[in-house]
Amino acid sequence: MKRYSNEESLGDVIKRLSNSPKWKNNIMQYRILAEWDKLMGQAVVSRTKSIYYKDGKLYITFNSASLKQEMFYSKDLIITKLNEQVGEGVIEEVIIK
Repeated sequence: MKRYSNEESLGDVIKRLSNSPKWKNNIMQYRILAEWDKLMGQAVVSRTKSIYYKDGKLYITFNSASLKQEMFYSKDLIITKLNEQVGEGVIEEVIIK
């Protein structure tokens, strides 16, 4: 059977899709969420309302005012710890809401 030039292997298609900006953001968001649960502990995770990653910025919303203030002063530490796990320079800024 003759192969046509527009056919791609499954591995090539997956590689091409995973390099698209939208997929990269989605994959990174998943990795950050997984690491957030591991690094921050149950007390912080249970008070985290939402986490969203887009283009180097990590948006975090807490449902506790005191935790929100504490995390506001710990932004650099959050960036450092998460970047150690998901890749250096992935998270450039943390925005606490």
